[in-house]
Amino acid sequence: MDVYAPSRKSLIPSLTKKRNLVKINSLEQVQLGIVLIAGSFSGGILTYFFGPNLTFVINGFSFGIAASILYFLPRKERKENGESFRGKRVQSSLPLRKMLLASSSLLIVILLECLIPLFNGIDNVLISIYAVEEFKLGDLGVGLFYGSLGIGLVLSFAFSDRLKKNLVLVGLLALAIEGLLLMLLSQVYFYQAAFLIYINIAFLSGIGNTCFDTVVMKETPVEHQGKIFGLLATISNTLLGLSMFGTGALLEIMENRFVGLLGGAAFVFIGFVLIGVYYWKIRTDGGSSIRKTG
Repeated sequence: MDVYAPSRKSLIPSLTKKRNLVKINSLEQVQLGIVLIAGSFSGGILTYFFGPNLTFVINGFSFGIAASILYFLPRKERKENGESFRGKRVQSSLPLRKMLLASSSLLIVILLECLIPLFNGIDNVLISIYAVEEFKLGDLGVGLFYGSLGIGLVLSFAFSDRLKKNLVLVGLLALAIEGLLLMLLSQVYFYQAAFLIYINIAFLSGIGNTCFDTVVMKETPVEHQGKIFGLLATISNTLLGLSMFGTGALLEIMENRFVGLLGGAAFVFIGFVLIGVYYWKIRTDGGSSIRKTG
């Protein structure tokens, strides 16, 4: 995934026009939602009837089919490829470090990508613990809650047409509200309420991911996109693994719901702090590098 995901995201801007990036990135969230809903369900059925070995082989075969489809996709050269996405040809010739410093929006997104995985592991671990230990639903509850995440991601596409500007601000607001919902989730005692909250959490997550991916694609010159997405994937996956390990350690000494409350509060804190940074950069930079894509 550290190779595939950055490569896929780097390829998207070369296959579509810039004005369609928001919709394409939103469709990516829909795709993930469908995988969570239908993929998990079909995988469970295959495993039940044919066992894990055959399911593993079929899964690998599906990757081969996907790779063959991607191989024959036509790569369209776009006029933006010869210049900065901000309209200055000289921008694309800047070294990577100077390019990052030239874009406030990009810096905020990268900072966010370094902070969120530190606490995102809490949600990844707790979703199964909530289902099994708190709501006593067993494996059925795990599937139910993951399915609710899929529903939320699919629904987030309905909001994509409204994402025209202020993408950084919209994404940060979605993150802060997502944190509030995570805090609420830690206090509910009915699985039906948890199911609905997870739908809304995934809805907001889909909006945020769409905004942040689009900002990176618009603000990063084509020749640097592979490096940026690769860097973000490496940082994110590494910190997420450490976060999940740390969550496991915390759960040995703290209650499940209290750990969930802390994770949600961290999202709220990060969201509002970066919103403050966003407006501070607008004042100090005159909004030149934020308002166009942020």
